[in-house]
Amino acid sequence: MEYSNFFRNRVRAQGRVQLSLEQFSALFNLVHFEAQREAFKLANQIAAQTESAHKYDIQIYEVDQLIRKITDGKSADEYISSLLEKDHS
Repeated sequence: MEYSNFFRNRVRAQGRVQLSLEQFSALFNLVHFEAQREAFKLANQIAAQTESAHKYDIQIYEVDQLIRKITDGKSADEYISSLLEKDHS
């Protein structure tokens, strides 16, 4: 939950932020996909000692691709900073 945690910590440090509907939607999608990826990783860990050990690897890869698309491949710091800079423009 790299992006979600970074955003949370940034808001804690700077206080409330105003986001446009587009920014909020992108951030909400990102939070959703990060949670989905974590759920797939947990499912893989639970199934690690079974014949279904890598059952969710493709789903994890696909969600990673969606996250990269939303963030344009930026790190959490770069993405959140650019999102918050747009807010001040």
